[in-house]
Amino acid sequence: WMAAHLFCGGENKPCGNCPGCVRLETDNHPDIMILKPEDGSIKNQQVEAFQEFLRIKPFLAAAKVGIIEDADTMTPSAQNRLLKTLEEPAPGTTLFLITTNFNRMLTTIMSRCQTLRFQGLDESGIASYLMNHYNVDRIRAEHLGLLSGGSLARALAQMDSVAVEESEELVGEWLAALAQGDRVRMFELADRYEKTIDWDQTLVWLMRALRERMFAAVGQGKPTDTRTAVRMGRHVEDALKALREQANERIVIDVMLLKMQEDYYG
Repeated sequence: WMAAHLFCGGENKPCGNCPGCVRLETDNHPDIMILKPEDGSIKNQQVEAFQEFLRIKPFLAAAKVGIIEDADTMTPSAQNRLLKTLEEPAPGTTLFLITTNFNRMLTTIMSRCQTLRFQGLDESGIASYLMNHYNVDRIRAEHLGLLSGGSLARALAQMDSVAVEESEELVGEWLAALAQGDRVRMFELADRYEKTIDWDQTLVWLMRALRERMFAAVGQGKPTDTRTAVRMGRHVEDALKALREQANERIVIDVMLLKMQEDYYG
């Protein structure tokens, strides 16, 4: 909407009918570039190409717009490269950095930006949309809603993701091993998935599974099981926070599994 406002040639911006608005709506405007993650991150070479685009004068509009989606996925070197552009942008250039996780952004980047906070969509609303418009089953839709961070676009992008399926499989196998008293298998599973798994979204899915277990225990009048599920959920929350602060992934996972076992087995 903000980019359309800059490119619109009508009186009531954005009008949606002028050439600038139409080109933007059809992804055919030469003066805007949208940078997105490739293979899970935005790399140095991508930012370099982005900067080269911004250095060229506008072709049709009076301004150029650069948008970086999921800006928190920029590698540290890519963020450092972007600093100079933020400090000395070309005349008439407007940049938008979109992120759902400020903690992954360098403080030097954040200090050079004006922060605008937008309320994310409700998780249940995203899940309902996926079920109604894409025939996604309820459990998968709720999982995608949790992982979306309030973004429908992110939920749609992950809808057919193999990584999401791996997260669901690992959590299911972890909980099965826990119920069977197989302590060693929980660590063996972590070994098996370590190179391919997205730990962040796996822990989000694990938190959901534990929450469901807690609700079930409440409904069955089992206060001991309820307290156990709550305590295990807190360990998962702590692990998720540590991962987002760039702690060693495998150490964090192993500590979390040990603490979950201590609570479950007593």
